[in-house]
Amino acid sequence: MDSCNTNEYECKKDGFHISQISNSLVTISSKYDLNRIASNANDGKYNSMTVTKEEKVVWLKFDMLQTVIVNSIKIVNRGNPYAYRITLFKLYVGEYDETDMDSNNLYYNTLSRLPQNTYRNVSQIFRGRYVFLYHNDNTLALLNIYEIEVFQLSF
Repeated sequence: MDSCNTNEYECKKDGFHISQISNSLVTISSKYDLNRIASNANDGKYNSMTVTKEEKVVWLKFDMLQTVIVNSIKIVNRGNPYAYRITLFKLYVGEYDETDMDSNNLYYNTLSRLPQNTYRNVSQIFRGRYVFLYHNDNTLALLNIYEIEVFQLSF
């Protein structure tokens, strides 16, 4: 493989190996109900949902269990009429397992509204162990997404 496409889980591009991280631990700030749990965000299915309760501080933490070079992050959003909910979140990558995002790198500032079963593929290289979707602007919000996929870069 000498090129990458957004539907591939592993490929080579410009001499680098890009692969999806599957060994990870996903946690969320709160659980909406028993069916919409944190692990749904990384189960490979675009029809199972992760949902938090509505709160002022809401987050999803993706722990890759080791420090990696993050090549891209793919977020599959829930569809209309709830697609707007992702606009309140920022995306961070870093070494620190904490919800004080000042210690981690801002990866993407504002996630725009995405139609159902479409995704935002954010390509920017950062080194880190944790990926956070994070909301903290003193307004109530809840997170509901289908999937988050993190891709690492190696030689």
